[in-house]
Amino acid sequence: MESVGFVPPGFDRHGAAYLADLGAPGAPTPGTSSLLTLLGRQLVHAGGRPGDLLVATEGGAITFAIRCRQRCTVRQIGRGPTATHGEGHLTVVSAARPARSTP
Repeated sequence: MESVGFVPPGFDRHGAAYLADLGAPGAPTPGTSSLLTLLGRQLVHAGGRPGDLLVATEGGAITFAIRCRQRCTVRQIGRGPTATHGEGHLTVVSAARPARSTP
């Protein structure tokens, strides 16, 4: 595993997870020099919840959610392009909610 990050409290379908896909000359996977995004609705649909640990592989950005309560479960929740060369942290953010105005 190359990248890790926790799903923050309050995360829902409006958030997102991000992973840098860096070009890496000479690496087995060349990368696409882009920012991979897993939308909150996709992560929630795949069963991701606040408190889960997300981990992604360097090659292909195969992404798993790990949840531990009385026992731990591991489930694959995503995959990047085959050329992906994932690097750094997996950053998971909750979307900012607009403030409600009062009349």
